[in-house]
Amino acid sequence: KSEIDMEELEAEYNLLKEEQVKNESEREGWRKKMLKYSILREITEGLSSSLSLKEISNLVTDSALYIIGKGETALLFLVEEGKLSLRATSHLGDYFDSKDAKIKSKIGDAFDIWVLKRRRNLIVTDGEKDFRFRTLTGGEGKREVRSLISSPLLRGREVRGILRLDSPSPDEYAADDLRLLDIVASLTSLAMENAELYQKTEELAIRDNLTGLYVHKYFQDRLEEELKRALIQNYPLSLAMLDLDH
Repeated sequence: KSEIDMEELEAEYNLLKEEQVKNESEREGWRKKMLKYSILREITEGLSSSLSLKEISNLVTDSALYIIGKGETALLFLVEEGKLSLRATSHLGDYFDSKDAKIKSKIGDAFDIWVLKRRRNLIVTDGEKDFRFRTLTGGEGKREVRSLISSPLLRGREVRGILRLDSPSPDEYAADDLRLLDIVASLTSLAMENAELYQKTEELAIRDNLTGLYVHKYFQDRLEEELKRALIQNYPLSLAMLDLDH
């Protein structure tokens, strides 16, 4: 009877131990998720406080690599004059110190064209086994791309750009990583729209809407700035005026 009781106790102990391991694993998973969403909040605050497209571009690529924590390259393409144009990149590791590892394509490749045409997220677990992109994962003088995740920057139904992370290793990314990248892409799209609206508003404040010429107040402000600079640095200042309309 004692041996049977001992076996039952050991079985119960093993079950409790398994449950403890499972709970600890779940708790660690939740901790990592909370950390990622905390970082995401910081990214949101950073994007909302910036009105410069250049600052936003650099912040987004650095943040995407940091928050997802996988892969070696983040790329941000924007649609300019109907074509994709590389706006910002961010890299991890010493792999990118060599000349052969530089980004060759400044206008996007087949992965980016796929996202641009379909206006959908893309995940490639192994480019060598994916029939859509098998011939595009490497080659002489090119970065090797085995896996990647990519999200379009959407404004309505229009694609304004593409945010992408890639890696030379297969099976680097999971569906959760793509969902997180999609959130970052949505935040980026909103931040860039705000920056563009701010720039247009700023432009309207200093230029005449009809002629495109600077308004008189802008001239007065600039003249005041130059006068202050001349006084501080002690150099002469001249002003030339031309009567264009007689």
